[in-house]
Amino acid sequence: MRVSIVGRANVGKSTIFNRLVGKKKAITRDISGVTRDRIEDAVDIRGKKISFVDTAGFDNSKDKMTKLMVEQSLKSLEDADLVLFIVDAKDLENPFDKEVAKALRKSEKKIILIANKCDNFEMASNLDILTRHGFGEAMPMSAEHNIGFQELFDIIMDNYVENEESDEGDEKYDLKMTFLGRPNVGKSSLINAILREKRLVTSDVAGTTRDAISLDFMYGDKKVKIVDTAGLRKKARVVDDLEKASGVMSNNEVRFSEVVVLVTSSETL
Repeated sequence: MRVSIVGRANVGKSTIFNRLVGKKKAITRDISGVTRDRIEDAVDIRGKKISFVDTAGFDNSKDKMTKLMVEQSLKSLEDADLVLFIVDAKDLENPFDKEVAKALRKSEKKIILIANKCDNFEMASNLDILTRHGFGEAMPMSAEHNIGFQELFDIIMDNYVENEESDEGDEKYDLKMTFLGRPNVGKSSLINAILREKRLVTSDVAGTTRDAISLDFMYGDKKVKIVDTAGLRKKARVVDDLEKASGVMSNNEVRFSEVVVLVTSSETL
């Protein structure tokens, strides 16, 4: 079963994703646009395998990067068996939530509406306004304070769908291969070429990839886990907290890989 986590930017999708998979796989910061690619991880819940997908989210900005991020969010709906639509309980009147709801209705998927950042009973009592989105009552929860996850697991299991992915069992692969290199040398583009699909967001802007993105690829009868990483620079040049977190994540992936592909640019040889 695949569960996609969607919503507008900065409503706590990545924090919810990390709680659901039980690890800090997605970088979280209190700013918009941290997540850019789809991030996936599979976990066993009550004896059932479930894949969760974190998304960049929806945004009405017209710049090229945002459009690519929204495109990835829409693609996540195509293979989803269940969609978690996340809104901010502290910003219930945000008009852009209506646009997200409209896009979700077009997908004709099963939607669970969740009001995140709901830290107290008074906030939970004001969620009736969210029924206007057409997905029934919103479920209150707080990812930051780990509130509401047992109830969410109950809802997910009530809507469990058996599919081919569910039958695969525990995650296994024959080889883990991590792509490493400086920012903007084309790591994501190279992986897209291998996969023969635009799975990763690519642009000529350095630092486009922030999280470590794990992808499964079949080479003959062998299952290969390909990992795209954020570009690395000399430590002395890294002053941004977000870039530091990306670097730590990249180095961790290298430690547990059988093969590391160092990507360089012919322009700097």
